[in-house]
Amino acid sequence: MRRALLALCVLLGGLVQAHALEVGIVGGPNPQLWPVYIARKYAMFGPGMTLDLVSAPSSAAIVQQVAAGSLAMSISSGLSDPIRAAAQGADVAVVRIDGGVAPYALLGKSSIKSLADLRGKIVSIGGAKDITRVYLERMLAPSGLKSTDVDLVFAGATAARYSALSAGAVDAAILFPPFIFRGMAAGYSNLGLVVDFAPELPFSGLGANTKWAAANPGQLKAILDGYTRALVWMHQPEHRAEAITMMIEATKSDAADIEQTFDFLAKIGFYDENPMISRRKLTAIADVLKSDGDIPATTPIEKLVLPGTQFAP
Repeated sequence: MRRALLALCVLLGGLVQAHALEVGIVGGPNPQLWPVYIARKYAMFGPGMTLDLVSAPSSAAIVQQVAAGSLAMSISSGLSDPIRAAAQGADVAVVRIDGGVAPYALLGKSSIKSLADLRGKIVSIGGAKDITRVYLERMLAPSGLKSTDVDLVFAGATAARYSALSAGAVDAAILFPPFIFRGMAAGYSNLGLVVDFAPELPFSGLGANTKWAAANPGQLKAILDGYTRALVWMHQPEHRAEAITMMIEATKSDAADIEQTFDFLAKIGFYDENPMISRRKLTAIADVLKSDGDIPATTPIEKLVLPGTQFAP
């Protein structure tokens, strides 16, 4: 009987492991992944299915691994990277938009009072081809500045950019919450929210290796459905306190930071609850990449998603 029970445990363990899927994230645990933590806790991806989160320092690095087949999916990666890869014919496709608007703020040293004051200053963004560069250019334009009017340094994750700002290595940095609130509490100037300068541009999405997606449509559907269920759960008022506690534990952050982050993301409508990909939103970010020469001007939107994808307006 003991041997039989042991064999059963081994078998069940193998089945659970068979449904564990490695997906890529940028940096470590962060509030952008709130729906993932909720879905994992409440088994919203389905019986025996879980996601193993594999971290990399930048969105571009994650998408490269997805394109190579090392990872099945990317979660909450900047949309410019999977779009760029798909347009170049890589085995990558956008399968969902999760960040419908940009959640960033640009913080600077206390001596910097306006965006115009950034001329000649050192600014930290995600990367030379990162979506944060597009956002920075949108923020600088009304002040008559271009990205070439500042000295750019690159760090893929918000935590690294905040560390550079705190150490005095840069004059300003584009940051995701809760680092926005930590920075403001430390006396840094809030030079503006990206959403006020580029409200039409979505921020992030879920990408998938196209070969894996074609071979595992059931798993892909289970993940996308679970993600949507987690968003519905998260935005029910009675779950606010539990969701905040969950993220405090995941990030080891201060409770006040996470509470402010939760309310900030809700206020700007960060999470896109529509499980269908918006043609309008995907076109908006693709058009920016086309105008910058990052992808061919003739790239159809259909090339950026899985074959047969039904778009929302």
